[in-house]
Amino acid sequence: MKTIEQLREFFRADRFATEMGAVITACGEEGATVEMTAQEQHLNAAGTVQGGALFTLADFAFAVAANAGGVLTVSLQNSISFLHPARPGRLRAEARRISETRRTCCYEVSVTDESGREAARMTVVGYRKG
Repeated sequence: MKTIEQLREFFRADRFATEMGAVITACGEEGATVEMTAQEQHLNAAGTVQGGALFTLADFAFAVAANAGGVLTVSLQNSISFLHPARPGRLRAEARRISETRRTCCYEVSVTDESGREAARMTVVGYRKG
């Protein structure tokens, strides 16, 4: 299992997520948590967090969780449901492993706002390259 410092170093090259403001805040055997502060540049015309920003945050949480064990893993399929509008402020994406085999894995990711309200939920199937 990689340490949080090793994961932060590895994912420094994931410039889209990191320049968007995503930060790895926790990682363990079963999952990972990433957070970001949604600001004006993350908003859509309705004044809520743009779906692409929520998707990126959730996908980044999956990537951190799935790669924490040291096996290079990429997503094969992502399905996201936007449940409630997310307002500017702190967002948290928590990825939890559902299943894992030698070549595939499945994670569920929940994205919540500062109040704890779930804004989006993603299911991800990953391919383990190692």
